[in-house]
Amino acid sequence: MAADDSTSIPLTAMGCRWILDLTHLPVAAVKEMRRRWSRCEELDADPATIALDEDRVPVVPVPAHRFGELQESDRHPPSPPVFVPYDDHRLHALPYDLSRALTRRGITRLTGRALLLHAAALTDAAGRAVVLVAPSGTGKSTASATLGRHLGYVTDESVVITWVGGEARLAPYPKPPSLIPTRMGEAPTAQDKDERSPDDLGLAPTHPDPVVAAMVTLARSDEADEPRLVEVDLLDQLQDLLPETSSVFALPDGLEQLARAATRSGPPLRLEYREIGDCLGLLRSLLQERERPAPEWVHLPPRPGERLPPSSESGASWDEWPLTAGAVVRRLPWTDAIAHEGRVLVLLHHQPVLLAGLGELVWTQTGTPRSVGELEALAVAAFGEHPESARLVHDAVASLAARGLVVVDPEQGEGV
Repeated sequence: MAADDSTSIPLTAMGCRWILDLTHLPVAAVKEMRRRWSRCEELDADPATIALDEDRVPVVPVPAHRFGELQESDRHPPSPPVFVPYDDHRLHALPYDLSRALTRRGITRLTGRALLLHAAALTDAAGRAVVLVAPSGTGKSTASATLGRHLGYVTDESVVITWVGGEARLAPYPKPPSLIPTRMGEAPTAQDKDERSPDDLGLAPTHPDPVVAAMVTLARSDEADEPRLVEVDLLDQLQDLLPETSSVFALPDGLEQLARAATRSGPPLRLEYREIGDCLGLLRSLLQERERPAPEWVHLPPRPGERLPPSSESGASWDEWPLTAGAVVRRLPWTDAIAHEGRVLVLLHHQPVLLAGLGELVWTQTGTPRSVGELEALAVAAFGEHPESARLVHDAVASLAARGLVVVDPEQGEGV
């Protein structure tokens, strides 16, 4: 660690290199801010720490009245600084604003390069990590601060996963946990979040090179008498995980990576609990268990020319004209897809669409253009005779077309 009076501090956080520039901070605040980020400073000096982006991006707290001036002077450098304005009268809000700004830039730097989740992570002594996924404001930081006294603290909000030799390696981000303080007679808000050093909170050491051993979604409930791990269907788990990811659509195989991460310990799991402190033994056991067989799935990535371009709009027009048996249906570009036990989860940019029954059949069968008559025959072969099979297939085609998953050739599909 550099001298205590340094105001230029190298950090590694989220797998990215940074320089925390405290030049513009009041002298009394420099030492406290540096202590908050001391673990990221230590990671920077550890050769075992994973680094995905070696560019040193400055993170600079600045007085609010100088924000515009400094931002204008650094408009086009190779690595634009992250300027974080603060008000002298609200200096207590700066730690949260700074970590939020660094996190946002980190997500931008890693988009399309790593699997990013809004999640907490903790490790055993060997660096085997459990990832805890939950929506914002539902207890990830509390879980980190509570369980992190006994399990190694990795991050309380942003998990970065990259694959090395088949292992899901995690880039640590031991920022000061964002905790909402309890003040007598006040209703605290997210803007009041208190960020203290992990060391001041008594959190266990951060492993420099964690490997994901398990991933669970969190479900707090007052009805949960005892904490328990519940097995969840793979596609249902992916639907719960996707809103807690950042830019998974920018990865060429984002759904596949997410499925692999979600099944590191075997079947996908949901942790149901009343008090997070009661879950320590359960999570320790999970990290010590031998890996169980994971569910099987089929990855259905788009072939060259089939991938939905990032700038395009998903969704096709549908005029609701009647379909003839000769109308030709073909699949439209998509981002990624996974099939599992008779259902398929299709990703259109950031929007997941879960298909089952006739919807799944029509989508999977129209990679090669097919007539409506062919689809009706395939439906009968798969599901048996039905007096309204033609109408049901027509409805399925119309539904997929309205959601931008297939298109009907208008020249062959108009009229009856």
